[in-house]
Amino acid sequence: MCSSDLKVPVDRSFINGSLVFGSDATRRITADINEPFGKETAFRLNLMGVDQGVAGRDIVHNRRFGLAPTIAFGLGTPTRVTLSYLHEQADDNPDYGIPWLFNGPAPVDRSNYYGFEHGNFLRTDVDIATARVEHDVNTWIKISNQARYGHYKRAVQITEAKVAGTIDLDTPLEDIDVTRNQIAVNSLETFLDDQFDATLNFDTGSLKHSLVTGVEGSRETSSPTRFAWAGVPTTSLLNPDESQPFSGTSTVSSDVHAIAISFGAYAVDTVRLGRHFDVIGGLRWDRFDTDYNSTSPTAAAPSQFSRVDEQPSWRGAFVYKPVDYGSVYFEYGTSFNPSAETLALSAGTADLSPEKNRTYEVGTKWDFPSKRMSVNASFFQTTKENARETSPTNPLLVV
Repeated sequence: MCSSDLKVPVDRSFINGSLVFGSDATRRITADINEPFGKETAFRLNLMGVDQGVAGRDIVHNRRFGLAPTIAFGLGTPTRVTLSYLHEQADDNPDYGIPWLFNGPAPVDRSNYYGFEHGNFLRTDVDIATARVEHDVNTWIKISNQARYGHYKRAVQITEAKVAGTIDLDTPLEDIDVTRNQIAVNSLETFLDDQFDATLNFDTGSLKHSLVTGVEGSRETSSPTRFAWAGVPTTSLLNPDESQPFSGTSTVSSDVHAIAISFGAYAVDTVRLGRHFDVIGGLRWDRFDTDYNSTSPTAAAPSQFSRVDEQPSWRGAFVYKPVDYGSVYFEYGTSFNPSAETLALSAGTADLSPEKNRTYEVGTKWDFPSKRMSVNASFFQTTKENARETSPTNPLLVV
């Protein structure tokens, strides 16, 4: 993937690229071009293209393309502006593999493809625009603001092959048919976010602080339309015909419109206690407000749900640095998952409070002076409280 966040412009000219060939008609090309204009402005362009098959799956094919232009102003000055854009697209022949038979994959040729060579697709288009402004107020205060808009389109029609009916153990494979259930959806998601940060470096007595504080707000939408297909032709389990023309009748099974408005405020302070010890403390508060609306031809009325979750979370850490290139640390933090974290609500989840997570971690990091070897190790445990599970007595209820 190209990433305009990682590939920022710099004040020197270069052109880098790669060309990769592999088995199953794999071809991949990348280019990374940077060009400065004067001392304070630079432009960078990243390109990526992939065309490849899948080993042993003759019909399955993946095609990917991406570009990421970025321009930066004010390089090396107190005020810097970066404008970037990212476009990625995919056009794949998707694959759900071999059908399940008698508690295992059916004993058929691995190359069998049960979908439609010219009727199945997975197409995605991603467009993200970002504007970032940074300003050094003085030697100990730095502020920044980043605004981002994302637009995500997806069109999917995938065959899920299932053995038709109830099959006896002694039924010959050539007598078994496969139904081609179609998983089909068109969706559009958008994301608008703005984040403001301030970094303050200051002393209180002998203690040195590096405080990062800020606020962010976002608006997310999701509008998937799902389809049900009838009359799709079946095929043979032993000898499927992927060249068979796709046919059938589609109807809308659900049409969803969801919107989530979120807000967060946070502060993290790193305090240096002399040469060898750091203490880190952070606090964050989030508000997540979701409205969900779903219509279906089979439902008497639309399904409408709303939920608001407000929750604090925090983290603390203690770091010991016996030498400049090594450290040992202990960290504890909390987080939460709202019921509508995937921009979906139902009668079974709309009234559920957030899942809560507690994480403990102890570890060590060593970047040896030779810069030829780094060693990291950690042990951690995450405990989830109030976990969402389907009720054992009612499959429509989440508890």
